[in-house]
Amino acid sequence: MEDNEEYAKLLSSINIAGTGLKRPLSPIQTAQYIERLYAEEGSDTAKLLLPIATKITSDFLNLLKLPEQCKDAVIWGKSQDVGVGFSAASSIPSLDEPDDQLLLFKEASNQSLDVPDIREIISFYKKNDLPLNEVIEKITSARPVISTTYLVIISMLDETKKKIEEL
Repeated sequence: MEDNEEYAKLLSSINIAGTGLKRPLSPIQTAQYIERLYAEEGSDTAKLLLPIATKITSDFLNLLKLPEQCKDAVIWGKSQDVGVGFSAASSIPSLDEPDDQLLLFKEASNQSLDVPDIREIISFYKKNDLPLNEVIEKITSARPVISTTYLVIISMLDETKKKIEEL
């Protein structure tokens, strides 16, 4: 990668997790830059130039295997209604069929699925002869539901109680 500005953007995008700083590239753009770096520099040199583990490099490159409709909705951070987080999205291409990838991606966004949810769905789907939508329903409906309730106790003097009753 001969353009130092692009290389700096790549490094800034992969090195600032958890700092609160804005990344200059989206996860897909980062994956494209990594792919380009591998193509231009070769595998050995690219590994030396990237200060990330090989597993994370593979996660970025997996994003490029997603259906085109999904790529613009891969986001940094956790999955939410506007997109699927990088780590969760990078697991989805382990499904063989693009239609399955698209379905799981949409559900990951709609239900804010995280990495363990995605991996559990994929693992269960590959081991069982069930349609993917049924597997997603089965796994997500088994999640614990946390609800918060409040109890308010009011204490008042007899005089105040009588005045309230009179009103």
